[in-house]
Amino acid sequence: MQVGKRLQFWSLVSICLIGFAPVFSADNSTREIKATAVADKGGRIAMEDTHVYGMDGNVFYAGVYDGHGGNVVSDFLVNKETALHNLILKKIASGLTVEEAFRAAYQETDELLSRKMFTQVMGSTAVNVIIKDKILYVANIGNTEAMVINKDETENFTVLSEIHTPSMPSEYERITKSWSKVAITNGMLFAKLNISRAFGDFDYKKPKTSVDFVLCKPHTKSLSLLPQHRYVIAMSKGLPRGVHYQAIAEFIRIRDQQGLPIETIAQELLTEARKTSNDDNLTLVLVKLD
Repeated sequence: MQVGKRLQFWSLVSICLIGFAPVFSADNSTREIKATAVADKGGRIAMEDTHVYGMDGNVFYAGVYDGHGGNVVSDFLVNKETALHNLILKKIASGLTVEEAFRAAYQETDELLSRKMFTQVMGSTAVNVIIKDKILYVANIGNTEAMVINKDETENFTVLSEIHTPSMPSEYERITKSWSKVAITNGMLFAKLNISRAFGDFDYKKPKTSVDFVLCKPHTKSLSLLPQHRYVIAMSKGLPRGVHYQAIAEFIRIRDQQGLPIETIAQELLTEARKTSNDDNLTLVLVKLD
């Protein structure tokens, strides 16, 4: 992993990772990327979220992983030997498109995890962000999310992720098409699991079941980055539950106009979300396109 390496992004670009490297000086021809992360255990006994962000050559990457049933799977996704982002980057370097790299890395990681798991009832959702060649790429499974926030007051955000729960129409149709509607009760899969795509959760996947009730196939989306795009945020499920998308965008935009540093904005956003999401782990990676 290389931190603070120059990027060919717009014209000349530098990157600063808060807590990892100092801010690079930049003249008027540069656009600087900064990133920071904040996390809080909340009222839970354990912290089951993990996150990562950094640079690899000319590629910026970030990931947020929201574990459930324990932190085994979310830890696996950031472990040096099995880190998901490393496999994604390796696939990109091999010549795959970023979207192809996302899908291949998710599948291979879940297969590797299935051979190493000592329990079948743990899992993790995921959201991954890649910035490469002026394009923002996002992949996610479950209810970890990502959005881009604009400078403008109108149409000031775009959600790039897709929520995967048993009650979502497309997921409900997929599950009940292969199994009776009894599989979903009050939005829960077999009255136990409230997501339908995740790493792990092998009790709900082949060969333990006749069909894959839970998938590890990511939703992917890309966006050509323009000067109007100011922030990218990747977050665990507890954050948008506590502060809605529009409120997140407005919260960040106002503080950006006040000139607050990115680490202060991230911490204040987490504090605001904590007011209405008292018990959940909260994690966010905030990226600023300066």
